[in-house]
Amino acid sequence: MASSGDRRVSFDLPDFFHKLLHLVGIDTFKLEDEEIARLMNSLKIRFQNDDLRPPVIEEHRLNEATEAYDAVSKGTPGRRQVFVFA
Repeated sequence: MASSGDRRVSFDLPDFFHKLLHLVGIDTFKLEDEEIARLMNSLKIRFQNDDLRPPVIEEHRLNEATEAYDAVSKGTPGRRQVFVFA
């Protein structure tokens, strides 16, 4: 789990219900290795079946740091800024 800024989240509750969305929290520190493996395999299958979608990764080179940090400050849901060193 990672959080930048406020740890609280908010969302449109009617939209959440109408879209039949789910919110699940899992504390892997309280699970054994085998339980974590089962959970990860379950998630893998759901991603493969397109039931879940990963966040959009936006790659930046170091010389694009300003743009990357601007994108982070906007806090666009579902988008992750990643520095690429190659």
